[in-house]
Amino acid sequence: MAPRAITWYVWATVGLAIVCFGLIDWEGFAALPESARWGLIALTFLGVASEAFAVSREGGDSASRVSLTFLPLIAACLLFGQVGAVLFIGITEAVTETLIRRKDRLKATFNVAQSVVAAALAGWVFYLLGGEALALHLGTDNFHPHVLPVLAFGFVALITNHIAVSIALVLTRPTELKDVVLSSFSRIGGTVLYDIAVLPIALLIAFLYYHHELGGLVVSILPLIFIRHAYGSKYRVELANRDLLDALVTAIETRDPYTSGHARRVQDLAARIGKEIRLGPKRMEELKAAALLHDIGKIEVVYENILKKPSQLTPEEHKIMQSHVHRGVEILKSMSSLNNRVIEAVRHHHELYNGRGYPDKLKGDDIPLFGRIIKLSDAVDAMLSDRPYRSALSLDEVRQELERCKGTDFDPKLAKVVIETRLLEEHHNQIRLEQSIKPSVRGASFVAD
Repeated sequence: MAPRAITWYVWATVGLAIVCFGLIDWEGFAALPESARWGLIALTFLGVASEAFAVSREGGDSASRVSLTFLPLIAACLLFGQVGAVLFIGITEAVTETLIRRKDRLKATFNVAQSVVAAALAGWVFYLLGGEALALHLGTDNFHPHVLPVLAFGFVALITNHIAVSIALVLTRPTELKDVVLSSFSRIGGTVLYDIAVLPIALLIAFLYYHHELGGLVVSILPLIFIRHAYGSKYRVELANRDLLDALVTAIETRDPYTSGHARRVQDLAARIGKEIRLGPKRMEELKAAALLHDIGKIEVVYENILKKPSQLTPEEHKIMQSHVHRGVEILKSMSSLNNRVIEAVRHHHELYNGRGYPDKLKGDDIPLFGRIIKLSDAVDAMLSDRPYRSALSLDEVRQELERCKGTDFDPKLAKVVIETRLLEEHHNQIRLEQSIKPSVRGASFVAD
């Protein structure tokens, strides 16, 4: 059903794009001076170049690309009106989808068509709010940025794009309707803020062309190169930090083979809980980062002997172990790619719901959500894993423990999610699978503090 439905949807979008293409303001475009045609061609080359040199990012479950195409698109609308924006995005997307990204025919056709529809609808809103093609006044001093119409153009184009893509995803994955809608629209707020932030650059491109025509577009390449370089540099720093943190996590687990894979299993379970409570994509990535790094403070040598101690810890040793959250926070604060939500989660992942945890004895919902999720995930993984001093608890025993401790150790709502879904079974199976493919370990121990 889904392949047939998506095919019909794609061709319906193509039909709508053809209708929009016929109804847009061709008369207004024809009234533009001849030089405007060459300006639009040059701007379109700039758009294609923006896509060709987009920054590719690996993040979460899929890759993403950060391009600067939105900037010349805004300039195209402001300079050449609705038709200019439609031609710009239609040609740019067609070249990008077929020659640069080499998408299959159906996806490429859909992306071009929905982009045309989005630009056409946004163009009508641009005119409705008093915007006009500034190329009509080339050679004069009458440069008017039309800020409100331009902002409306960007917002409508963005919303239309998200709706079109969301419908396509729902038709291909109908069982994930809520996830698709949440994932799509949770990004809109941040994207709108980004569009507002970069608007001055788009206006600068339009201004340079308005006063210097093709020479102005050549000059406008410079700020685009600078922005693209800044994106690339920022991503390389984030990637280096991520690799370093992964190496630190591996180093911690190498010291104690009994905890091998613990951080990544906690990350996986925390992500599943986050999915159950419908966290958005950005917050899911933050949660996964915090869960992976929750014990990063234990990299210090002072914790090594305590972690391997087979007997009961002394009060002094407990105090030392508890200090790992402070050390973890210090380490993470030195990483520029991590925000406060991740750092606070690491700091508070040993708080108890009744206020008797550490380091700050926070209680209930005063404990950051990520800290509550990681606390629960950490405990579940420990209970389901073998330890030198005991075998793993059974699923029934873990459920009983969660029932007993919800409202005291654990957030009762989160504990209920784990108890009433198949998360325990899935996590149990994951642990057993890992144990079946790694050698047995003897002589090491694990301290939950």
